[in-house]
Amino acid sequence: MGNKNSLTDQLRQTGAAVSVNEPMSRHTTFGVGGPAELFVCVSDTGQLAGVLSILAGARVPVFVFGRGSNLLVRDKGIKGAVIRLSGDLEAISIEGSRVSCGAGAGLPKLINRCCGMGLSGLEDLAGIPSTVGGAVAMNAGSFGSSIGDRVSNVAAVSYDGTEHSFDRLKCGFGYRSSVFLHNKMIICRVQLDLEKADPQKIKAKMDRVLSQKAAAHPLKEASAGCVFKNPEGQSAGELIEKAGLKGLSAGGARVSELHANYIVNSKGATAADVICLMEMVQKTVEEKFSVRLEPEIRVVGD
Repeated sequence: MGNKNSLTDQLRQTGAAVSVNEPMSRHTTFGVGGPAELFVCVSDTGQLAGVLSILAGARVPVFVFGRGSNLLVRDKGIKGAVIRLSGDLEAISIEGSRVSCGAGAGLPKLINRCCGMGLSGLEDLAGIPSTVGGAVAMNAGSFGSSIGDRVSNVAAVSYDGTEHSFDRLKCGFGYRSSVFLHNKMIICRVQLDLEKADPQKIKAKMDRVLSQKAAAHPLKEASAGCVFKNPEGQSAGELIEKAGLKGLSAGGARVSELHANYIVNSKGATAADVICLMEMVQKTVEEKFSVRLEPEIRVVGD
């Protein structure tokens, strides 16, 4: 990375908060992962553009980071800079039924705020521990509903610091995907169009969703949510369960007995343990059912 001290000084001059060799295990829901060479917190779009321009000039790889859910960081960590959105990039504003939200805001916070304002459309996403930007990038969803259904516009910054705007069609939403997963861009702000409804009815639906998820998912154990995408017309969890893999373990990682599409960190797992177990599951399901499971979680780092 060249002169890391000089680069760190340049980044801090933008007003960003910078940590060196920050353990990613502190920031992921799995509780595993080696260090990020640089961990940079930015608080507004201008600061983000400045940071990205400096990193591009120094040819430093960039990885944008939300709340560490749906993510597995390898044990040797992440080379380059990990960027986290904070400050103004976590702000939420509401006008009528249109919501403008910083990509760094927590999705649970947004959903609760909308519920209190009598705005419906996000209830099925209750319980997903993501930032809004992360949820939009992967088009997070549950119970047949996805956040992309409600997105009207996305503001993003490319890795060279250039700002861009995307309407819903240009976002390319698909099953657990969008253009933002494949292009070198960081989502900064999202506009959502919701519907007016009775706050008590919204809250009742949220409570049902959370209750169903608590009963069927191992929410009290460290995990990254569903590990594999559902193959078309099939359930990854059902395939794993039918293959007899509930309770299968590798090191400190274990296939949940409650929901087979969850791998939990039960005994101080390493990322290598989780990856080994994922490969064991993929191999067995493919041998038994001729279906290759594709990861839903992102695996990053060395």
